[in-house]
Amino acid sequence: MAGARLEPGPGRPRQEHVTGAVLSAVLELMTEQGLTAVTMDAVAARAGVSKPAIYRRWPGKHGLVLAAAETRIGVLGMPDLGEFRAELEAVLDARLGVYRIPGTARLLAGLIAAVEEDGTVRGAYQRYVTGSWARREAP
Repeated sequence: MAGARLEPGPGRPRQEHVTGAVLSAVLELMTEQGLTAVTMDAVAARAGVSKPAIYRRWPGKHGLVLAAAETRIGVLGMPDLGEFRAELEAVLDARLGVYRIPGTARLLAGLIAAVEEDGTVRGAYQRYVTGSWARREAP
Protein backbone atom coordinates (compact mmCIF):
# COMPACT_ATOMS: atom_id res chain seq x y z
CA MET A 1 0.00 0.00 0.00
CA ALA A 2 1.61 3.21 -1.10
CA GLY A 3 0.32 5.38 1.76
CA ALA A 4 1.35 3.14 4.62
CA ARG A 5 4.51 1.77 3.14
CA LEU A 6 7.46 3.85 2.04
CA GLU A 7 8.67 3.43 -1.51
CA PRO A 8 12.10 1.82 -1.89
CA GLY A 9 14.95 4.25 -2.24
CA PRO A 10 18.48 3.85 -3.49
CA GLY A 11 20.66 1.27 -1.80
CA ARG A 12 20.53 -2.44 -1.40
CA PRO A 13 17.20 -4.14 -2.08
CA ARG A 14 14.91 -4.90 0.82
CA GLN A 15 14.62 -8.43 2.05
CA GLU A 16 11.02 -9.54 1.73
CA HIS A 17 11.31 -12.01 4.62
CA VAL A 18 11.85 -8.99 6.90
CA THR A 19 8.59 -7.44 5.72
CA GLY A 20 6.72 -10.69 6.33
CA ALA A 21 8.28 -11.19 9.76
CA VAL A 22 7.41 -7.64 10.82
CA LEU A 23 3.80 -7.84 9.66
CA SER A 24 3.40 -11.24 11.33
CA ALA A 25 4.80 -9.78 14.55
CA VAL A 26 2.31 -6.91 14.42
CA LEU A 27 -0.58 -9.33 13.87
CA GLU A 28 0.56 -11.49 16.78
CA LEU A 29 0.96 -8.53 19.13
CA MET A 30 -2.42 -7.09 18.12
CA THR A 31 -4.09 -10.49 18.62
CA GLU A 32 -2.49 -11.06 22.01
CA GLN A 33 -2.61 -7.60 23.56
CA GLY A 34 -4.06 -4.97 21.23
CA LEU A 35 -2.73 -1.69 19.86
CA THR A 36 -0.85 -0.65 23.00
CA ALA A 37 1.43 -3.69 22.62
CA VAL A 38 2.56 -2.57 19.16
CA THR A 39 5.72 -0.61 19.76
CA MET A 40 8.72 -0.52 17.48
CA ASP A 41 10.80 -2.24 20.16
CA ALA A 42 8.25 -5.03 20.65
CA VAL A 43 7.77 -5.56 16.91
CA ALA A 44 11.53 -5.62 16.27
CA ALA A 45 12.08 -8.12 19.08
CA ARG A 46 9.21 -10.36 18.00
CA ALA A 47 10.22 -10.24 14.31
CA GLY A 48 13.94 -10.65 15.02
CA VAL A 49 14.85 -7.55 13.03
CA SER A 50 16.32 -4.16 13.80
CA LYS A 51 14.23 -1.05 14.36
CA PRO A 52 15.90 0.69 11.39
CA ALA A 53 14.72 -2.19 9.17
CA ILE A 54 11.17 -1.42 10.27
CA TYR A 55 11.52 2.35 9.89
CA ARG A 56 12.86 1.89 6.35
CA ARG A 57 9.52 0.34 5.46
CA TRP A 58 7.02 2.23 7.64
CA PRO A 59 7.22 5.65 9.29
CA GLY A 60 5.57 4.54 12.54
CA LYS A 61 3.36 2.08 14.35
CA HIS A 62 0.12 3.33 12.84
CA GLY A 63 1.35 2.62 9.34
CA LEU A 64 2.44 -0.81 10.53
CA VAL A 65 -1.03 -1.57 11.85
CA LEU A 66 -2.59 -0.49 8.56
CA ALA A 67 -0.18 -2.66 6.57
CA ALA A 68 -0.82 -5.62 8.87
CA ALA A 69 -4.58 -5.16 8.54
CA GLU A 70 -4.27 -5.10 4.78
CA THR A 71 -2.26 -8.32 4.97
CA ARG A 72 -4.83 -10.05 7.18
CA ILE A 73 -8.03 -8.63 5.73
CA GLY A 74 -6.93 -8.07 2.14
CA VAL A 75 -8.82 -6.03 -0.36
CA LEU A 76 -12.53 -6.44 -0.75
CA GLY A 77 -12.87 -7.92 -4.20
CA MET A 78 -16.20 -7.49 -5.91
CA PRO A 79 -16.77 -10.57 -8.04
CA ASP A 80 -18.65 -10.12 -11.28
CA LEU A 81 -20.99 -13.11 -11.17
CA GLY A 82 -23.75 -11.63 -13.25
CA GLU A 83 -26.34 -11.34 -10.50
CA PHE A 84 -26.38 -9.09 -7.48
CA ARG A 85 -27.46 -11.71 -4.94
CA ALA A 86 -24.62 -14.08 -5.85
CA GLU A 87 -22.10 -11.23 -5.73
CA LEU A 88 -23.34 -10.07 -2.32
CA GLU A 89 -23.21 -13.60 -0.92
CA ALA A 90 -19.64 -14.06 -2.22
CA VAL A 91 -18.50 -10.79 -0.64
CA LEU A 92 -20.17 -11.55 2.69
CA ASP A 93 -18.81 -15.11 2.80
CA ALA A 94 -15.28 -13.84 2.11
CA ARG A 95 -15.53 -11.12 4.79
CA LEU A 96 -17.03 -13.45 7.39
CA GLY A 97 -14.22 -15.93 6.79
CA VAL A 98 -11.63 -13.25 7.52
CA TYR A 99 -13.52 -11.85 10.50
CA ARG A 100 -13.61 -15.28 12.13
CA ILE A 101 -9.81 -15.51 12.24
CA PRO A 102 -8.79 -15.14 15.90
CA GLY A 103 -7.57 -11.63 16.65
CA THR A 104 -9.25 -9.95 13.68
CA ALA A 105 -11.75 -8.07 15.88
CA ARG A 106 -8.91 -6.66 17.95
CA LEU A 107 -7.01 -5.82 14.75
CA LEU A 108 -9.99 -3.92 13.33
CA ALA A 109 -10.43 -2.01 16.59
CA GLY A 110 -6.72 -1.16 16.56
CA LEU A 111 -6.93 -0.08 12.94
CA ILE A 112 -9.76 2.33 13.71
CA ALA A 113 -7.81 3.69 16.68
CA ALA A 114 -4.65 4.06 14.58
CA VAL A 115 -6.51 6.04 11.93
CA GLU A 116 -7.98 8.31 14.60
CA GLU A 117 -4.67 8.79 16.44
CA ASP A 118 -2.51 9.51 13.41
CA GLY A 119 -3.93 11.80 10.73
CA THR A 120 -1.14 10.86 8.32
CA VAL A 121 -2.51 7.31 8.19
CA ARG A 122 -6.05 8.50 7.43
CA GLY A 123 -5.35 9.14 3.74
CA ALA A 124 -3.73 5.74 3.29
CA TYR A 125 -6.67 4.11 5.05
CA GLN A 126 -9.18 5.93 2.84
CA ARG A 127 -7.27 4.87 -0.29
CA TYR A 128 -7.26 1.28 0.97
CA VAL A 129 -11.00 1.27 1.72
CA THR A 130 -12.11 3.05 -1.44
CA GLY A 131 -9.70 1.04 -3.57
CA SER A 132 -11.16 -2.16 -2.17
CA TRP A 133 -14.70 -1.23 -3.18
CA ALA A 134 -13.62 -0.04 -6.62
CA ARG A 135 -12.24 -3.43 -7.66
CA ARG A 136 -14.27 -5.91 -9.66
CA GLU A 137 -13.10 -9.47 -10.17
CA ALA A 138 -13.93 -11.74 -13.06
CA PRO A 139 -15.46 -15.11 -12.09
